[in-house]
Amino acid sequence: MTGEDIPDNRDAVVALVPALSIAHLAAGCVLNVVLFDLAGGTKMERCCIRYDGIEYTWTSLPWVPGELLIGAEGGAVLGWLVLLVGSGAAGLVAASVLVGIVSRTRNRFGCRAWRVWAALILWCVWVPVPVRSSFAYWWYTAAH
Repeated sequence: MTGEDIPDNRDAVVALVPALSIAHLAAGCVLNVVLFDLAGGTKMERCCIRYDGIEYTWTSLPWVPGELLIGAEGGAVLGWLVLLVGSGAAGLVAASVLVGIVSRTRNRFGCRAWRVWAALILWCVWVPVPVRSSFAYWWYTAAH
């Protein structure tokens, strides 16, 4: 194959990144709150929900730096931006994999399929973080 025969899939990746980043952000928010509830992070009392004293909760791997900054003194704004960048990175890697699946390029997933592994790690690996750094904690304490 010459350089002219190799398809350029960058436009397709760029088109998919916003949708997949928003999907990661939305799914991450919902799963973060669900896992927080399952871990016993909330307690229903009469007509309101209150935080119930757990120490750690689960968060998506690309969100860890952002959530740790959110819990730090004075790092909330930077933390939320880093959280968005983490979802953007997950969206970018997933877009690269999806375009690789439908393309006919020879090395579409990288050496040893690293793009597939990176996408699986960024979308499926959840790790514990201190509860006061968690999106779900701030959702419940600020919104309710």
